[in-house]
Amino acid sequence: MKSAYLDTNVFIASYKPDDVYHEESSAIIKALEQGEIRGQTSTLTLLEAAAVASRTIPIRKGDDEKEVRQSAVSKAILDISNLGLTFVHIPGDSSMPIDGSTIEMPAAFHQALLLASSVGLRAFDLVHLASARYSSLSHSDLSAFVTGDSDFLSKKKELTRILEMPILSPKEYVEGMGISRSNHSSGRNRQVSLHSRSAPRYDGRRGERAGDGLPVQVEGGRQDQDRDGLDISQNPVCMSLNRSESHKRLDEGAWAPWLWKSGRVLSALRRRYI
Repeated sequence: MKSAYLDTNVFIASYKPDDVYHEESSAIIKALEQGEIRGQTSTLTLLEAAAVASRTIPIRKGDDEKEVRQSAVSKAILDISNLGLTFVHIPGDSSMPIDGSTIEMPAAFHQALLLASSVGLRAFDLVHLASARYSSLSHSDLSAFVTGDSDFLSKKKELTRILEMPILSPKEYVEGMGISRSNHSSGRNRQVSLHSRSAPRYDGRRGERAGDGLPVQVEGGRQDQDRDGLDISQNPVCMSLNRSESHKRLDEGAWAPWLWKSGRVLSALRRRYI
């Protein structure tokens, strides 16, 4: 079965009834849940989804703001993690010599910087492009890049040449794959899921999360601490995702260290360059 690379906006659109690709994106999510299709995305998608959840969750008077945001972020990550996706991570760091000095950066950023001279896209879009290109060169089963981003769709010719695969809107992908759009809403309410104020439910007697999903597959290695020696397992979000043995399977995919590390690096880059 061929796999498609899914941009972050496909997941976000499935939660937004007013999005132009809401129906098709919801159909893609349902097809993933039912194992009808296979999908890949960057580990950056987890960070972007978490940021959307944290930024848009309603904070009411009297709420513990930190707790509400942690619950929203945990739920957003779990929802995407349970889709059986392969998370693409370009492993390692790269050195870039610039004007007599050398700058160390994650390999994903280095590849994105190289692509910046070939096509005009925003910073995070370039990271997705680099991730899809890395996956395409590493594996032969990636057949399409699916996105609702108008910048991507307006540059189909250039990006198809770079990735050597078609750039498709969710509508084009759904129609091409023959995915049914009827009854596309899944068991959970996808229209409010990102904004849900409820933390993931746990059965304390069994030590399991209700509705446990599939383990996460990740391209790349694992580390328990980031380069500065910070124990990411103590991050509140990571702790909430590892309250049971079933949750430890998520951590085994090594996305948590990358999510934590890349979040700090991306924040620093945004403050300095964007």
